[in-house]
Amino acid sequence: MRGRGGTPELDGHSLLGTARLLTGSPGAGADLLVRVLARRPATREAALARLVRAHRGRHSGLGRNAGSIDAEVPTDAWWVSPADVSAARATEAALDRLTLDQRTVLVLTHAEQLDPGAVGRLVPGAAGLLRSAEAQVAAEVPDPADLPARLDGVLALDGSPDGAGLLLPLRVRAARRSRRLRWATASAVAAALVVGSVLVPGDGGPAESPAAAPSTATATPAEETSVSDGSVTFFPLEPSAAPASPLLTLGTRGSLAGDQAYLDALLEAAGPVLLGTPVATRRVLFAGDVGDQRVALVVGENGLGVLQTWYAGPIGAPVDQLQQDGGAQGPLLHSVAGVVGDPGLFIALVVPGDTVEYSPGVALDATGTAVREWRTVESADGVLVGPAGKGGTTASYRVVRPDGSQAEVGEAWGAFGWSGDPVTGPAPPALRAGPGRDPVQAQVFTAALHEVLLPTGISADQLRVSVLWSGEVPSSSGQPADVVVLAVVLPNGAVVTTTAWSVTTGGYGSTGGCGSTGHPAGTDPATLTVVARCDVWADGDQPLSSLVVTAPAGTGTVTLGAGDGGPDVPIRLSRGWAVAREPDAGLTTVTAPTPGRVSAAGAGDLWDV
Repeated sequence: MRGRGGTPELDGHSLLGTARLLTGSPGAGADLLVRVLARRPATREAALARLVRAHRGRHSGLGRNAGSIDAEVPTDAWWVSPADVSAARATEAALDRLTLDQRTVLVLTHAEQLDPGAVGRLVPGAAGLLRSAEAQVAAEVPDPADLPARLDGVLALDGSPDGAGLLLPLRVRAARRSRRLRWATASAVAAALVVGSVLVPGDGGPAESPAAAPSTATATPAEETSVSDGSVTFFPLEPSAAPASPLLTLGTRGSLAGDQAYLDALLEAAGPVLLGTPVATRRVLFAGDVGDQRVALVVGENGLGVLQTWYAGPIGAPVDQLQQDGGAQGPLLHSVAGVVGDPGLFIALVVPGDTVEYSPGVALDATGTAVREWRTVESADGVLVGPAGKGGTTASYRVVRPDGSQAEVGEAWGAFGWSGDPVTGPAPPALRAGPGRDPVQAQVFTAALHEVLLPTGISADQLRVSVLWSGEVPSSSGQPADVVVLAVVLPNGAVVTTTAWSVTTGGYGSTGGCGSTGHPAGTDPATLTVVARCDVWADGDQPLSSLVVTAPAGTGTVTLGAGDGGPDVPIRLSRGWAVAREPDAGLTTVTAPTPGRVSAAGAGDLWDV
């Protein structure tokens, strides 16, 4: 395949396994890789660097999760023995206990087989992170030399990635045509700044879709056995011998289930996306108007499982006005779910009679502890609809069978992360600031506030926000990144400190979070000492890591320690703040001489629940 200007297009299918191991999910991994390849990286090394960057940035900005298996894999799956399934599940469970950076470093070292220097260029402090990661998984994998084989075992649960690689070029092209959430300098600077507007859609209860008579919409086997797209020829794969999902036999659901002409048009429109799936296996699982959107799900089966593609558009939209809005590839058992449209709508299809426990987001109790909220939702027809998390991008759910057993645990993701609405009106003045950094820059203030708004769904007008520090840190582009440290008082009195960065290069901006920490109700923000690790990405493929330290007036030195007997590192403050290149990612303890609580954000985060 040729890219712009006739240059060869990178074949990124060899990164599918790495993406799956990083995210913990074949669907999320493929989605993330599609987004990376849509940026046209020139080499595999550049693509891997962007994959790591996107993975770390996605979790730091949109609610963090190390990842989990999307679906239980049956022990009689033909491609994996029961013993290997058990070992792979144990390995995946061990990976899920790691922090985001620990998991990333372990995968880069033992799956990608990168040398320590290369890993360190992608993740600051990699050596210490790898030691701690290997120690944490030692109960399941005592010898680190066995980790490459154990990681291969995790990938074996999903089947071979080679077939999915055939579909990547089509998904990448679709992603390039789809909307991209990025902001231009002019529009960003023009955005007003008002803390008080409602940023997140109201969190109403999930609603059932309109009932419709069941029907079955499948494609007729009248297409060619191979399809050529440009210089690449795609050959349909043999159907998987894994047990078929009951969802594939229930027919089309949704208010348009009886409109055969509409369903046929959907199948025709989805044809290019479903290349590599036998035509006879393609079908429409859902089509209808839900909430304020028209939504459709079209699937096709191949040797890797089920390829899913979602579509969304306005109520009543004809097929040619629907937009492809995400998808996934992998085993399909008891449920299929996605986040579609804008604002994001969570929709799940399950077997009628099953119950879904749905989590719209994370709450912070009065002690400053994050707790994930779950609600039980039932639906007579097995179609469940609700707001997509509290930030409009993700939803967590659990499928429970009528006998009370848990059948499946899943995460549904949108096609592209939602960056949130701009915050308008003047930001509060900074208690402490670097030269020329008060008033606070609009983009970075918005990014930091979204670190609280997105996972919790609380609207900005319910918060009391203090800017503890505003300044800048270096970035890989050479252009300094704006940084802001906020203390946010929630309606129940609990306090969250959160730090974010923003950098503009070439007319476009990048933002990221540096972590958040919770504190009990009644905490005075002015007494807080905050230490945050900021890994800043810009145009380059490597991050620059800095420590941002801010403390109450009169604090001369804040001491950092590794907590394992290593030497302490004193950070000398000037006017209550300091920015330092991080000497060791293993630093985990903070000691401040002034009264008040310490808020240390780094590996592991407030929202990791």
